[in-house]
Amino acid sequence: MTLHAQRFVRTRLLTIFAAALFVLWWSIDRGAIFRTDEQLRLDVKVEAAPLVGRWIWQPTLGLILPFVIGVVTIWKFGSIARRLSFARASILAGILCGGFGVTLAGAQGWSEIMGPVVDPSEYWVNLDVLPPIAETVRRWSDWEFLLDYTVHLKGHPPGFILLLQVLEVVGLGQPWVVATLCWLGLAAVAPGVMSCVKQLADEDTARAVAPFLILSPYAIWMATSADAFYTCLLVWGVAFILAGLAASSTTRRIAFGSGGGFLLCAGLFCTYGAATFMVVPAAALLFAKQVQGNPAVTRIQVGGAAALTAAVVTLAFWAAGFWWFDGLKTTQDFYHWGTAQFRPWQYFIIANLAALTIAVGPAVVGGLGRLGRNRVWVLVGAAAIAITAANLSNYSKAETERIWIIFMPMLVPATAALPHPRWWLAGQLVLALLLEAWLQGKW
Repeated sequence: MTLHAQRFVRTRLLTIFAAALFVLWWSIDRGAIFRTDEQLRLDVKVEAAPLVGRWIWQPTLGLILPFVIGVVTIWKFGSIARRLSFARASILAGILCGGFGVTLAGAQGWSEIMGPVVDPSEYWVNLDVLPPIAETVRRWSDWEFLLDYTVHLKGHPPGFILLLQVLEVVGLGQPWVVATLCWLGLAAVAPGVMSCVKQLADEDTARAVAPFLILSPYAIWMATSADAFYTCLLVWGVAFILAGLAASSTTRRIAFGSGGGFLLCAGLFCTYGAATFMVVPAAALLFAKQVQGNPAVTRIQVGGAAALTAAVVTLAFWAAGFWWFDGLKTTQDFYHWGTAQFRPWQYFIIANLAALTIAVGPAVVGGLGRLGRNRVWVLVGAAAIAITAANLSNYSKAETERIWIIFMPMLVPATAALPHPRWWLAGQLVLALLLEAWLQGKW
């Protein structure tokens, strides 16, 4: 190891250690209020502050499977991926990413994979009591209508539950279908981010990022959460926008732009938090260097096609009776009248970032200072701006290890320039395994 590399590693490790001590102090000092103030109604949920859950040490033999996937990824993925085409390497990364997340989720027993899906606060339990699809859409902004349904329905646009209703109509309204959507979303995120990195930087950079996408600690929350599906839509929306910029013909640019606009708008109709995520495709559209033809004309073609498609989808929902901004207003009202009114923003503005730091792992933190002129700064910087906006909005109070999953994969490209990546990957793996063995959470 060169002297420069030694200094870099030493500096990053000291930074991460100092951040960990700060998080620990803040969580113990500030998080104590949640264990003593019954008004907050958080009880057990915050024993592991800043994360949602409680600390219970319960390692099991089930951790062997994610450990094996992690070791194979660290020692063999790079050499195997170099012999494969980029498309096949991306598929392999997706399979390993999905496998790592699912085996982590099932480490305490395979029933744990289905637990979050059938939880009384989640989507699936509403299917039997929701009205027909047309009425669901029309009444989604109605306060009195939503009062009868679970927290997740009150806190999100109707996109995901409408998908589940359609699946129910065709005979697929089962919990395992919802779990499969989550798993497929997680698996598809890795190749989606790799595609974005390849188009912004180059193929080698995308291959270097792939193992960190596979072994990200946030997989613990992502594998059993519908947020994995939302993230997939948003990540691939950005990938389509970038593909449109690199396309050689006007027809292909418009096609990719329209596809990107549809996916991004679909993400908006699944989670209101996607509004801040739109900083990422906007940055990709404006700052991507791999642009075919006249750059200005190409950006207008791709961006215009994306905006027009998103407008068509939004107007279609409006014609059916749901206006996105009315739904957002209703959700904000529920939010302010719920337990959020008792949660001090002064605590969560730090605790949210602490939870984010744990979820993305030390490698992402260590890589932030090495971006330099690497083109992945477009993704990482835009994601950081989106997270900052979400944090300052006063609508993120707790659960950000899940709520902010839509942003996290776009931070992972920061690892592209890390020296000695195997050591950093080992740190990611160890953290993920420790969290699974120690943290008892909802997801």
